[in-house]
Parts: sequence; C-alpha cells; structure tokens
Amino acid sequence: AKLANPMATLTEKVKQSDQRPFEYGNLDIVKVESDPRPLRIYLDGVWDMTHLGHFRLFKSVRDKFPNATIIVGVSGDEETVRLKGHTLMNDEERAETCGHCKWVDEVIMPCPWIVSQSFLDENNIDYVAHDGLPYVSANSNDIYDFVKQQGRFIATQRTDGISTTDLINRIVSRYNEFVFRNLKRGVSRQELNVSWTRAERIKLQTNVKRTTKNVEKWLEDPQTFVQDFLKVFGEKGKIVQKVQQKKEKILNGGGYTTWSLKYAVGCCACATSAYLISRNYVRSQE
Repeated sequence: AKLANPMATLTEKVKQSDQRPFEYGNLDIVKVESDPRPLRIYLDGVWDMTHLGHFRLFKSVRDKFPNATIIVGVSGDEETVRLKGHTLMNDEERAETCGHCKWVDEVIMPCPWIVSQSFLDENNIDYVAHDGLPYVSANSNDIYDFVKQQGRFIATQRTDGISTTDLINRIVSRYNEFVFRNLKRGVSRQELNVSWTRAERIKLQTNVKRTTKNVEKWLEDPQTFVQDFLKVFGEKGKIVQKVQQKKEKILNGGGYTTWSLKYAVGCCACATSAYLISRNYVRSQE
C-alpha cells in the first residue's frame, strides 16, 4: 500500500514531467551541491524505532535534491523477521512514523526486500539512495548492485553513534534499571514478562546499589551523612512523623490497645534515642 504524505505537492507534477528520462550516473550525496531535477528518489529500510539518524537521512536527501519526490519503502513484518530479526515496532507503526516526517512524500509498505527493475519501473523511481557499503542479504553480496550498474544509485551517509541496534543495546545493558523503573510506576511483573524471583532480585540489587552510592557519598562528605540521618531520625524526620501518624490513628480508633501501646512506646524510644544521638553528633561537630 502507498501512503501519501499530506504535505506532498510534487508527485503528480513529476509523473507528468516531460523531462524524463534523465541522464543518470551514480552520485555521492556528500559531493552533490544541489540537484534541481524533479527526481523520484527511493530509500528503503526497516526503520524500526525511527530515530534522529533516519530523520537526518531524509533531510539530507531533501536538502541536496530540493525538487525531488522522496519515497520511503518500509519492509513488512514477515520478511523482516525472517531475514533480519524481530522488531520492536510493527510494519504499520514504522510506516506511519515515516509518513509523519515532513521530508517524506510517499511511503510504500510493504516494500520488496530486494528492489527489482519491475519495482523501479512501476513506481517511476529514478534513483535508489542508501549508504555506499555493500548490503549483504538474502544470498546476495550486494542487493543494490544492479542499481549501481545502471548508474542510478545515491550513496548516503550514516549518522555515527546512533542506530536501532545501538538503542536496543542501551536498553538491554540497563535492563534492571528499566524493569525497576516500570515496577515503581505500577506496571505488573506479568506485563514485563518477569518472574516473581527475578523482580524481587532486581529490587534488591537496585536498593543495594542505591545504598552503596549513599555510603560512598557519606564517606566523601560526612556532613551529608548527618543531613540524611536527620531526615530520617531527626526531630522532624520520617520516624517521628510515622510515630505521630500512628498515634493519631490509634486515638481516632478508640484508644490504646496492649499491642498498639507497645508499638508506640517502642517507636518513641527509637525516635528519642536516634534524635539524641543525632543532636549530640551535631553538637560535637560545632
């Protein structure tokens, strides 16, 4: 299916153009200053987790070929999984994301994994744009070889440091952090496909890591230890607040029971001891 970008204004003009066929020859986008021809330029790919590298590619083609119609081919799910591997976004999501880009005029989904002469003719494609390195796939040493032989290939540039593989690697390398983050946000472990033991282990590891960082911080600056200690055990710390809340709850519930009295006394004792210790420590530092 072809998805037309609502911002496209050149497609019909190009189809009716009497300037075709053009004089072809392989191009390096870096060496092109500005090509005013109303070409139809095709870029195909998976475009999973569409990112700034993809958008920079589309923009670079638009900048160098301002009157061109930019056509983006999006591979279908079945062929992509079979020949390259699983994706995070399905083909409809990938196609719609590309279609929302202002530098893209048309989207073809699913597109053929390997472009053929009949596909180029059917879609009136003048040039195929891709990075210049041979693309080995589907038992071919370079699936763009026949396009290069016709002189209808534009070598583009990749953006260093960003790719779908790189983004996935970032997520995988910080797996525990993201699982813990989502668990805290209320996502169930079942939704994350995480077992109970693994979820608890991740929570424990995260808390240990956080405690270790706090200890390191306290060793570097003992004053921060006092501040953190007072936040918990000080006169207005969390422990005192908890005791006060418990006291109010007991009183509102009809008075003390033997258990609640023991609890309140124990908490008060802990809070008082902690407060005295912290106050004496602060005084000793003055």
